[in-house]
Amino acid sequence: MGLQSCCGMVTSSTIKAFAQKVKVTFAHIPRAIKGSLLYKVNVSADPRYDSKLTLEFKEENYGARSFRFEACQISCVTCRKICNNALVRVEGKGTFAGTSFQRYFVAEFVDQPTPAGNDTVQSFVIANFFSQGGVVKVPQGSLIATGKFY
Repeated sequence: MGLQSCCGMVTSSTIKAFAQKVKVTFAHIPRAIKGSLLYKVNVSADPRYDSKLTLEFKEENYGARSFRFEACQISCVTCRKICNNALVRVEGKGTFAGTSFQRYFVAEFVDQPTPAGNDTVQSFVIANFFSQGGVVKVPQGSLIATGKFY
C-alpha cells in the first residue's frame, strides 16, 4: 500500500508534543518572548494523503502574542534517516485561527527512537512572523515516524 510505505510523522494520541518556557522570536519585536508550544502533526510524503499540521503558542505572561497556526496547503514533505533518528521536513502555507491570511512555513521534526532521548522539533519558522528560536525538546514518544526512511 502506498500510504503505509511512504514516510511521514504523526503526534502520539497519548503523549503531547508539548514544551514549556520556550523563548521564541517574533518579527519586529527586539526581545524573545517566553511561552509554551503545542505541536500536532499528521503528515505524509504521499501527495494523496490529507496531511495536517498545527502549532499553538501561548505566551507565558500576558497572552497578547498567543496564536494558533494551521497548515492549509502542505507543498512538500521530505524524510531522511540521520543515524537512528527519523527527520521529517514540512513546507507549505498556513493560516492563523480566525483569519484567511496565509503565510509560508517550514518545520522540521525528529523522532528519536532511543527511550533515553527526547524527540525534537528542530525548527518551526512562519515567514515574516515567528521562529521558535532553535531546537525544542518534546517528550519521548510524542513524535512518531511512519513508513520507510532511507
